[in-house]
Amino acid sequence: MKILLLALLLLGVGSRAVAQAPAAPAYDSTTRYSVPQLRADLAYVRRALEEVHPALYWYTPQDSLNQVFARAEATLTHPLSEPAFWRQLQALVGQVHCGHTRVRHSAAYRAWFRRQP
Repeated sequence: MKILLLALLLLGVGSRAVAQAPAAPAYDSTTRYSVPQLRADLAYVRRALEEVHPALYWYTPQDSLNQVFARAEATLTHPLSEPAFWRQLQALVGQVHCGHTRVRHSAAYRAWFRRQP
């Protein structure tokens, strides 16, 4: 009985701790990210795909995908908003030809978008 009571107590404390998760930061639709920030994010996406994707070069050869990334980086010549950069990433990830691979907007953007009339 004591063990059951202790387990219920711990579950109650744990669930309250999870309920206090911080809210996503506010999204500012006027924010433009600098070219170095965009290039760093593009490099991060590339590393993530290369390290995690199980069949990255299944439908698109590595040299072709390298060219896609090079062209994407070459287009980053001026600051972009999150939606504009997202569109570029969507086009790039589409070249992987994997229906399970996608790019999502930030949690802050999604929350902001849901509040729009």
